Amino acid sequence: MAKPDEAQEVLGSMLNVTRQLVSFAKEFILARAFEGPISPPDLLNEFAESQGVEKVDKVDIDRTGEITQAARYYSSCMAFIEAQAALTGQGVLLPTDNRSHRNVAFAQRWIWHRGSSSNSGSWHLPGFILPEELVLAPSVKGSKSEPLIDPDLFVLYTGIDGADQDVEEALRDAIDCFRHELFRPSVTML
Repeated sequence: MAKPDEAQEVLGSMLNVTRQLVSFAKEFILARAFEGPISPPDLLNEFAESQGVEKVDKVDIDRTGEITQAARYYSSCMAFIEAQAALTGQGVLLPTDNRSHRNVAFAQRWIWHRGSSSNSGSWHLPGFILPEELVLAPSVKGSKSEPLIDPDLFVLYTGIDGADQDVEEALRDAIDCFRHELFRPSVTML
């Protein structure tokens, strides 16, 4: 790499949050939520590790592999945050206390070697505020049919990898209808 700002651009271009990764995060979150209250800020690293990604404490700009690993870690965290927000927005997860949130900031430290000397610093990536504690909604608590809780989970559990995007969208629409008790349209779409 030539310079830290160029390396940061490379890091940004490598971020890849896919719908499938968000689905994995939803599955991860719900599996823990069925066991009891969860703390999203505390689960971020655990989810990244479940995806085979560990946080890089300090990126050596001259090592592309470390930039790639930092991008994979941040992508996993972003997928987790998106999944948590979606499940909360759908009313599947509820915050236990509205006033209790934690700021999750992402700063990636770096080191850059220039001949016999080196410089160091950090990149500040967008941070988020996450609820400190979430629980399953009472209407979901007694139901272990996780695939019907969320359209993305339904598509994930059906195992139709490589299906046409229109087919996946129709399945998601059918589950949305089901969740809103529109049973006839749901069955028709399936």
